[in-house]
Amino acid sequence: MKTHVFVICLLYILAFSCCEDEDLTIKKTAYTGDEIRLGGCYYGINITDSNYATYMFFYQDGVMLSFRDISDITSLNQFMYLDDIRKEKTMWSVFSINDSVITTQGWGQPWGHGRPLVTDYGKIINDTTILWYKQENTRTGTYEYNSVVNFRKFSPKPDSTNVFIK
Repeated sequence: MKTHVFVICLLYILAFSCCEDEDLTIKKTAYTGDEIRLGGCYYGINITDSNYATYMFFYQDGVMLSFRDISDITSLNQFMYLDDIRKEKTMWSVFSINDSVITTQGWGQPWGHGRPLVTDYGKIINDTTILWYKQENTRTGTYEYNSVVNFRKFSPKPDSTNVFIK
């Protein structure tokens, strides 16, 4: 009987502990460097002839907002779902720069469980170009890729205030 109670308690603990999002291992730190520009966004189209693009907004507080939307957006009111995007945890990351390598860390899709950590690595080619080359996901593993994003002036930017990164 004690064994059954112990097993049930253990299963209960495991069931509820696996549903929590993983904690960031990179701490939010204010960005004071000049390796990248903050007065706009980094923009890239990853699929040839695609109508969608990736937008990456880096902020001085060490936070990044990244998402996909239609290509060639030039003002905030053109984003289709910006209010919803800002409320989605998987769109937010922290970033750090060491030499010419930029590292971002945020959360992946939960797939019925807690959100895994997703860490991306990029090489800063210059202050207007980043080559992303590797992603590590604590659930699905590591893969290498090549994706270039280029800086575009964009003002005003979406606010960096969010409830996910303290």
